[in-house]
Order: sequence, then C-alpha cells, then structure tokens
Amino acid sequence: MSDLNNDKKTPDPKQPLARHAVRKQSTSDNTRTTRKEIPSPDKRTKQSTSDNDIKRLSHRAKIMPASPIRRLAPYAEKAKSAGIKVYHLNIGQPDVETPVEIINGYKQIDLKVLEYGPSAGLKTYIQTLINYYQKVRIHLAPDDILITTGGSEAIAFALQATCDPGEEIIVPEPFYTNYLGFAIMAGVKLVPNHLSGKQLFSSG
Repeated sequence: MSDLNNDKKTPDPKQPLARHAVRKQSTSDNTRTTRKEIPSPDKRTKQSTSDNDIKRLSHRAKIMPASPIRRLAPYAEKAKSAGIKVYHLNIGQPDVETPVEIINGYKQIDLKVLEYGPSAGLKTYIQTLINYYQKVRIHLAPDDILITTGGSEAIAFALQATCDPGEEIIVPEPFYTNYLGFAIMAGVKLVPNHLSGKQLFSSG
C-alpha cells in the first residue's frame, strides 16, 4: 500500500501558484493516494482564452468596426523608419503653440496627490465656457453644460441620449471615423451624405 509519505513528488516551493490536491482512489485490494496538480491562475487564464470564449462576445462587440487609425499606424511607422516623410492627417494634432499661461500653470502646480475633479466639472471651467459663448451671443446656464472627457465621449453620450435603436442619422461624409463605432454602440444607423471636394465639401 502506498501513502502520502511514500510519494516522492512534492510541490515545488519556487512555484507558489501551483497547488496540489490529495485524491484517494479505491481499488479492490488497496487504497492508493495520488496527487493532482491544480492549474495556477496564470495557466487557467491562458486556457480560458480559447475560440469558444471569443464566440461568447456580444453581438455589439462582433460588429464593431476596427479603428482605421490603428490599422494604418503600423504602415506609417514602417515608412518613417525607412526615412520616408509622413504627414499625419488623422489625429488633429495642434499646429499652434500652447499658451504660456497653461505651460506655467503645469510647472507651478504644488500638489502631493492629483485627485479626481468634480464629476460635473470644475465650476471655474463651466463659468469660463459660459463667458465664452456669451461673446458669440449664445446664452447658457451652468445646467446647460455637460463636461465630458474630450469630444468623443460627448458624441457617444449625445447619440445614446437622443437616439433609439434602429433610428437613422444623416452625417456629411467624409466624417470622423469613430462616428461609425459610436453609432453602432448606440444601435443607430449612419446615413452618409457624400460631399465632393469639387463642391468645396458643401451640400448646397
């Protein structure tokens, strides 16, 4: 009869994630004790990322279009590494200098912890926006302004707040490529209105 003391295979102390369970197997003439290794968390993670798991993605995830910007970026990097001049027309990078007041504000900041701001936005920022729009004869109150993290979040929020699934939105084309992804997330169909450069991209 073999028992646990006679089992020479012991867990490797250098692999703390590998656990072992004791299991007894009964036979007609003896009882044998064996060890069964339980996969460590990292192994279980690798095993779970199978084709079956990918099939469990939502329908929304499956129909989401790939980002054209990310798809083309490797080609741009490869061209630049070959010494080719690349003009990036995709990310809207500013071509004007950042105001010195903003740069100095970052340099002079004295914080030990950079905390989250108010979820509704900084009151000083909201008031600055109100003052700006007043200059162009648009009168707003603080409750009329919703602060978002960039324009993309604002567009996604606007689609989901104003459109029901199955509705259509007319969008002048060419348009920002992420509009399509935002529309799919909201269950909305984009109907592009193609504008030609020969008409100076005017629908009139």
